[in-house]
Amino acid sequence: MKKAVFGTLPSGEEVHIYTLQNAALRMRVLDYGCRIQSLFFDGRDMICGFDALEGYLADDSWQGACIGRVANRIRDARFDLNGKTYHLIPNEGNNHHHGTFGATMWEVKEVDDTAITFTKKSPSEEEGYPGDLSVEVTYTLEGEALIIRYRAVCDADTPINLTNHSYFNLDGVGAGPILHHELKVYANEISVLDEVAVPTGAHAPTAGTGYDLADFKPIGAGAAFGLDGYDTNFFLTGEVGYTVGDRPLSAAASLRSASYQVDCYTDMPCIQIYTGNFLGNGPAFKYGTAQKRQHAVCLETQFEPNCVNLGENILRAGEEYDRMTVYTFRHR
Repeated sequence: MKKAVFGTLPSGEEVHIYTLQNAALRMRVLDYGCRIQSLFFDGRDMICGFDALEGYLADDSWQGACIGRVANRIRDARFDLNGKTYHLIPNEGNNHHHGTFGATMWEVKEVDDTAITFTKKSPSEEEGYPGDLSVEVTYTLEGEALIIRYRAVCDADTPINLTNHSYFNLDGVGAGPILHHELKVYANEISVLDEVAVPTGAHAPTAGTGYDLADFKPIGAGAAFGLDGYDTNFFLTGEVGYTVGDRPLSAAASLRSASYQVDCYTDMPCIQIYTGNFLGNGPAFKYGTAQKRQHAVCLETQFEPNCVNLGENILRAGEEYDRMTVYTFRHR
């Protein structure tokens, strides 16, 4: 494991970058936002990001970040829990979106050549959430797999929905649009959204629509149905596709280019497919490549957005949140 200074925050606090490596993968991660800064397979960097800290501070697309307390959108930045209404900080119109975990410093608890564990304390009322929350995120390289384990405990009931917001381009960072990448999603329903892109609680079948990705299709094929990329929550069928020890994980999605494929597995019930529709206005990516719209895709395992207002995914006081996501890489 290698550790180096990556930059300095306006507060004067140093940000560090850690390099993990095994025979198949090499990954660099930051203690700022618990972010994946790069991931190399077969000598190719397949995750977008920035060469310097200033890029992460100037950009709002959550490149490689750990998202929390709650990923995705909470309608009107509020929820009711145990007879009390909690008001969050709105940061996308009237909604609360993604939280601040990806824009704060994390501590390193354990690290070796192929694994690193980050920890964070989120105090009660931070962003408006109840309870003192302790979080651990572990990244492990195992063969051709990146294993992400999320763990948390809280001293009060609180919503939690952690994910990673890495942007993939299997042709390499800056290689061009990902509309020709082929995508398969192990789902047959999606969330129905309201006028501000928040789930209503209703589900819609994917069969016969542009969201039907039960078999591999080019991402750009959705245009035939009037779709301009995806920013969509899919409900997984729960088909077991991978195990870590004795822990079964459902197949979530597979993304492939002409030469490579990444397969995503999780024990979360959903995955958000986001095709970088709002990229393009931020600073240049690594290697001096321009940031452009739909040049990368996110595979965000999660619980349904706004699920706290649908009565789901509450971490009860003293119980443990323990979820896992795996990305495997291979040649085609």
